[in-house]
Amino acid sequence: MPSILELVSVVSAAVAAVTGVLVLRRHGTSPLSAPLTLVMFGVAEWGFAESVASLAADEQVKIAFEYASMPGVAAVVAGAVWHATVLSGRGERPSRATLRWLAVEPTLLVLVVVTDPWHRLLFAAIGYTPDGTFRITFGPLFWVHAAYSYGALAVVVWLLAGGVARTVRGQRRLLALALGGVLVPLVASVESVVRPPSQGALDLAPAGFLVTAGVWLWVERFSGDLRAVPLTTRHVLFALTDAVVVLDAAGRVVDANRAGTAHLLRYRPELAGDVIGRPWTDLVAPRIVETLAGAEHRFITGSDGQTLDVRVSRVVTAAGRLQGEVVVIRDVTEVERMRAELSEQALRDVLTGLFNRRHLERVLPEAVQAALADDRPLSVLMVDVDRFKEVNDRCGHAAGDRVLVEVARVLQTGVRPQDVVARTGGDEFVMLLPGVTGPDAAQRAEDLRTRCVGVTLPGGSPDGHVTVSVGVAQLAARGSVGKLLDDADAALYDAKAAGRDMVALAAAPACHHEGVPERPRAQDPDDDLR
Repeated sequence: MPSILELVSVVSAAVAAVTGVLVLRRHGTSPLSAPLTLVMFGVAEWGFAESVASLAADEQVKIAFEYASMPGVAAVVAGAVWHATVLSGRGERPSRATLRWLAVEPTLLVLVVVTDPWHRLLFAAIGYTPDGTFRITFGPLFWVHAAYSYGALAVVVWLLAGGVARTVRGQRRLLALALGGVLVPLVASVESVVRPPSQGALDLAPAGFLVTAGVWLWVERFSGDLRAVPLTTRHVLFALTDAVVVLDAAGRVVDANRAGTAHLLRYRPELAGDVIGRPWTDLVAPRIVETLAGAEHRFITGSDGQTLDVRVSRVVTAAGRLQGEVVVIRDVTEVERMRAELSEQALRDVLTGLFNRRHLERVLPEAVQAALADDRPLSVLMVDVDRFKEVNDRCGHAAGDRVLVEVARVLQTGVRPQDVVARTGGDEFVMLLPGVTGPDAAQRAEDLRTRCVGVTLPGGSPDGHVTVSVGVAQLAARGSVGKLLDDADAALYDAKAAGRDMVALAAAPACHHEGVPERPRAQDPDDDLR
């Protein structure tokens, strides 16, 4: 009558076979399918062969199935290494060299099994003893096979244990289950090998694989975790588009994602990808090293215009000892360009492209303060399009917009880098001219006025031309922003009152312009002077 252990071995083989068939259905959709199928079918073949060998009464049948179990053992070992490699995140497909290495031992084992009756290097003796006990005496090649198998399974345990540590927290369970599914039959197999011959030759490993088969059957039927390889922290690291470089306490590179390696190789292309173990200071541009000295976050702009956002996170022990650093480098060149562009747009008039009132209100106090501090002249031109309301009324707002765009174009002609031209209202413009005296500014205003007469757009003066009036004022020795603008506005009012298409210079000490006569202020101007 079969023992409980023999029945467990049969059940283990049956469960493994069923699991192998179920897993095989995922062939082509999961990188775990092929290696796990190999393991399950290997367990099934091993378990069935050992069960038949245990239950058979005929000596030759027992011997034949003991030999027949050996290919199943080799399949389990090879499949376990393959499966653990994929499951631990070491790659979805082993290299061809790895697959060839995994195929060597099973191939040699089959040849040894077939030829063992002639050389007895696998089983030195196998069969019934005079006392009626079926016993196996292992030969030297068996111990070579055992050493290889246990070494390979030790690698499996190492891969899975490391995978548990590296896998993201929500997916560690699958690695832990796989690790348990390897350890149980491994312990059972070791016990069977080291068991004294007097206690029989029954292999406990197939029974131990009931745990392995049961685990993967449950995963396949109820968990769904088999569909994808668990995410490891390395997967996450390599998915980041930011350059990530990990340094040890001495500043040597110990890891880097693809973006990090590519960034480092920009400075040292001759290394051809070999950056691990090299000092950080030998791999990056000196400006980065200097800028980051003692800092945790810096924006670095190179001579090529590239802007880098560099952050350094220091890893320290509970006692405060530095273990290493994680450097994250993000190329924010485009972001900074867009930010500068948006900032510029916020200070620009949408229609004309000139600066807006907000920008003028920001720079004018600075210009006044600088002019007073350096005792340098500062002048303002206040420009207004004559009879602009008539343009809109007669020709429509589209024509009025074209007038404003053309006047803005004229005002921008010949501006210096330090000059500021702004649209401050509907048809009002202001020019800020640092270092220019009132008379010189009035002369420039006269030139601009003449140029505007050349603009011929619908809605201009009766002869079809656009005209402007300009008020000019120079900052007084103890002047202010408000006084400067008031003087320019008063001068503009004078130009309008004098008949439009005029330039008026505000009266101020030492601010008379010989070429442009001052206009007397109108006492009761009409309402349509603008």
